[in-house]
Amino acid sequence: MKHWAVKYIGKSWINGDYDCWGLVRDVYKNELRIELSPIVADATSLRDVLSEFRKSSNYNHLKETSDFKDKNIIILTQNKYPCHVGVYCEADGGGVLHNMQGVGVVFQKLPELRMNGWQIMEILEYEKP
Repeated sequence: MKHWAVKYIGKSWINGDYDCWGLVRDVYKNELRIELSPIVADATSLRDVLSEFRKSSNYNHLKETSDFKDKNIIILTQNKYPCHVGVYCEADGGGVLHNMQGVGVVFQKLPELRMNGWQIMEILEYEKP
C-alpha cells in the first residue's frame, strides 16, 4: 500500500492557491476531513503570510507540541522568523512534506531539510474544537 503522502509529491506551487499553506489545507481536507481556513495573502510576502496565519481562526485550534507525529503541522524558518509550513510524515523514517516556490511539493527527511537551510521552528498539533 502506498503512503498517503505520495499523491501530493510533484504538485505545482501556485501563489495564493496551492502554496505551502494550500498543501497543508489539502492534506487536512483529504486525509483528516478537517477544513482549514485559507490564508489570503501573497505567498511571496513572508511578512503578510505570517501576519495572516497568526490572525487565522485555524491558529486557535493548533497547539504547540514537541511530538513528530504524522500530519502535525511543521513551521519552518531559514532565519529567525517563521516563513514556511509543511506536514510531518512518518514515512521512510520521518520527514516533512512541503510545497516550495519554483520546486513544487517534495518530501524531505529532517537531515536533508537542515542541509537545505531549513530549521524547524514549531510543531503544531490540531485539536478538535
